[in-house]
Amino acid sequence: MDYLTEEYRAAGVLHLPLTVLCSKHLRSNTYDPADHPQINEIRVHLRNLYATHHSKMMVFRYKGVRVVVHTSNLVPGQVVNGYWILPLFPALEEGVPKTSGDSVTFFKGDLIDYLRSYKLQSCSRWAEIVRGHDFSACRAALICSVPGSHSDEDYEKWGHRKLRRVLQQHCVTVTSPIVAQISSVNIIFPSENDVSNSIEGWQGGRGLFLSESQFDAQTWSHSLYQ
Repeated sequence: MDYLTEEYRAAGVLHLPLTVLCSKHLRSNTYDPADHPQINEIRVHLRNLYATHHSKMMVFRYKGVRVVVHTSNLVPGQVVNGYWILPLFPALEEGVPKTSGDSVTFFKGDLIDYLRSYKLQSCSRWAEIVRGHDFSACRAALICSVPGSHSDEDYEKWGHRKLRRVLQQHCVTVTSPIVAQISSVNIIFPSENDVSNSIEGWQGGRGLFLSESQFDAQTWSHSLYQ
C-alpha cells in the first residue's frame, strides 16, 4: 500500500475513491488507513490452506469502464512487466437492459462472475457498475482463477478448464499460434533493452527471476528466445 499510495499521490489522484483487494499477509511501512478514508482496503481471506490470492487486475470508472490486466505486483522494481489495457467501454444507453452489452467472448459476463465470486459487498457493487456498461466491442476473452473445488456449471468457468474451452471456441484451427507473455522468465517481454530503458533503469528488473542456471535447465524454452 505504501507504493500504491505514493504513485497515486504523484499522479494527483489520491483523493479519488479506491477499493483495493489484497492478501491478508500484506505489510505496510508508512501507510495508515486512518489517513486515507477514501481508500477501502480489503484483506482477502481464502477458503482453504492451499489457495492464494494473486490476481493482478484493475477496473477503472471514468467516462465509462476500463479494465487493465497486468503481470506485475504493485511494488517497486516490477514496473518492467506487461500491461494489457482494454478500450474504454461506454455506459449502456438509457432503457437498455443491463443483461445486454456483452461481447462474443462473454467478457462482461465472465468479469461479473469473477467479481461476484469474492462474495464481498464492494465487489458486488463493482459487478453492478460493469453490468451497466457496453462491452460488445471487446474481442478478448477473460480467464480467471478462483480458489476452491468447482463442479457442475462452474467446472469449466475458471482456470485451465476455462482456457481449454476458450481455445476450442475461438481458435480458428488447431495450428493457430499461441503467444504467451511470461514476464518472470523473460519470455517475449521484457528484453534487456526494455529493462535498461525503463523509468527505474536496471532496478526495474528486480522482479525478473530467470537465472542462467534456470535458463540452462529449461531446454524446452530455448527456441522461444530466437
